[in-house]
Amino acid sequence: MTEPMSSMSESDEVARLRAELAQKDEQLRLLRDLNPAVVHVFDVDTLATDYVNRHIAEDLGFGDGDPELTDPRATLALLHPDDIARITERNRRWDEVANGAVVETEYRLRHKDGSWRWYISRSQVLTRDADGKVKQVVGSALDITERKDIELGSQRSEKLESLGRLAGGIAHDFNNLLTVVLGNVALAKVALDLHEDVRTHLDDIAKVAEEAATISRQLLGFSRMQMARPEVIDTNQALRDSETLLRRLIDRADITFVYGESWPIKVDRGQLNQSLLHLLANARDAGGEITVSTGRFSVDRAGGRFAPGRWVRIRVEDTGQGMSLDVLQRMFDPFFSTKDKSVGATGQGLGLALVYGFVRKHHGTIDVDSEPGRGTRVDVYLPAVDEPRIIDVPPQHIVRPHDKVDERTLVILAEDEPMVAELTRRILTMGGHRVLVAPDGAEALELIRQHRDEVSLVVSDIVMPRVSGIDLAARLHAESPEIPVLLASGYPEDEQQLSLSLPRYTFLAKPFRAQELLDLVSGLIAQSRAENP
Repeated sequence: MTEPMSSMSESDEVARLRAELAQKDEQLRLLRDLNPAVVHVFDVDTLATDYVNRHIAEDLGFGDGDPELTDPRATLALLHPDDIARITERNRRWDEVANGAVVETEYRLRHKDGSWRWYISRSQVLTRDADGKVKQVVGSALDITERKDIELGSQRSEKLESLGRLAGGIAHDFNNLLTVVLGNVALAKVALDLHEDVRTHLDDIAKVAEEAATISRQLLGFSRMQMARPEVIDTNQALRDSETLLRRLIDRADITFVYGESWPIKVDRGQLNQSLLHLLANARDAGGEITVSTGRFSVDRAGGRFAPGRWVRIRVEDTGQGMSLDVLQRMFDPFFSTKDKSVGATGQGLGLALVYGFVRKHHGTIDVDSEPGRGTRVDVYLPAVDEPRIIDVPPQHIVRPHDKVDERTLVILAEDEPMVAELTRRILTMGGHRVLVAPDGAEALELIRQHRDEVSLVVSDIVMPRVSGIDLAARLHAESPEIPVLLASGYPEDEQQLSLSLPRYTFLAKPFRAQELLDLVSGLIAQSRAENP
C-alpha cells in the first residue's frame, strides 16, 4: 500500500505546482494587461520585437489587420522623421552599454489620425552572444504626450516673454526706418517742385527698405518659420547682423562679441541664430559675464577628431555657476534641464538638444568645458567652405524700362492688396509685359479662361479670399498645365504648404525686388515656350 500512497503524494505535488504556476501566469497576465507601459523585448540585429505585452501601434489607433503593422518593425515606420537618426544611433551603440545600465530615450510616434504622440522608453541589455555583442534588449515605453504638452506650453510661454521684450526694440528700429522713408518722400516732393534730381532721396528710401526687409528675415529666422535653406555666409558678419536681436531676446545688453579671423560657412542662417540663442539663454541662466567669440584653424591630415580641412569655431562662454559632470554628460539630451529647479527655474533642455542636432546636421562637432563655480565654455566647430558670397546689386541700378510692350506676353496678376497689385502691375508693365489684374483667384481663373490662348504666365499671391493662390495653381495645373504659375507670399509657412500640396511650383518671397520679379517672370516664360513650342 506504500507505493500507491507515494504516487498519490507526487500527483498532489504536481497538481499543487501546476496550480501555483497557473496563478503566477494569471498574475503576469494581469500585470501585462493593466500596465500602462508597453513592455517589450527588442532584437538588435533584426530590429524586430521578440515579445511585447501589447503592440504599441494599437495605442496609436491601428488595428490588428492594418497593413501598416504587417512588418515586425512597424513601429520604426511610425517614428517622427526628426527622431529616426537618434533612435538608429542609439541602437548602434548598444554594445557600448554596460549590463544593468538603463538607457532613457524620448521620441514621437505617428497616430493613425496624423497627430504625434510622445513616448519615453527605458531599456537595458537582456542577452549577449559569446563575443559580448548585444542580442536582445528589454524595455518599456510609456505615453507622455500630456506631460510634453505642459513642457512645450511652458516653453511657448517663455518664448512669448522674450518676444514681448523684443517687440519694443523692433518698434523702435522700424520707427527710425519709417522716419527716414517719410522724410525722404517729403524731400523728393519738394525736389520735384523745384525740378531737382530726386535720385538721392529714392536711393535712401531703397536702402531703408532693404534694412527693413533684413530685420523681417531675421525675425522669421529666429521664429523658425522659414524653410531650411543652407547658404554661404560670412561667419563674423552673420553674428554682427544678429547681435542686437540676440541681446534683446535674452534680455542682456552686456554680451561681449569678439571677432577673430574666420572663413565662410554654409549653414541655414535661421538655424544658426536659433542655436546661438539657445546657447546664450543657457549662459544667461548660469549667471556671470557672457562672451561670444569666433576663430578658425586648419587640419592637414586625418587621425584626430577633426577631418582634414578648414574649420570655424564659434564660442559661447560664461563666468557663471558652471555644471557638474553628471549635468555635462546629459546636457544635450532632449528635455533634460540644466537649470537649478531648486530656485524655481522652469526651463528645459530641448534647446540644447536642438543645438546638438544643428551642429551634427551641418557636419560639425561641439565641445563643452565646465566646472562648478568656474563657468562654462561651449565651442561649436563648423566646416569652412570656399564658395564665394553672392552680392546683391541694388535694383535701381539694374531695372530699365522697355520702350514698348511685348504683345506676345500676357501676364495674369492675382493680388488682393490694391497697393501691392498696382506696384506689381507697374513693374511688369515696365518690363515689357501686358498685364491683367484680378483681386482674387476666382476672378483670375475667369480671366485665364477668357484669354487662354494668350496667357504666358500667372503671378498670384497665396493668401486671397474665395480662391487662394494654391487652389488657383492646382486648378490651372489641371486645366492648362502648360501655363507657368509664380506664387508670392510674405508668410514663409506658405512655402512649406506649397511643398506638400503642389509637385512643381515657383515661389517668390515678399518683399521682393523689382529685378527679382522680372528675372523670374522672364525665365518662366522662356522655359514654358521652350517646353511648349
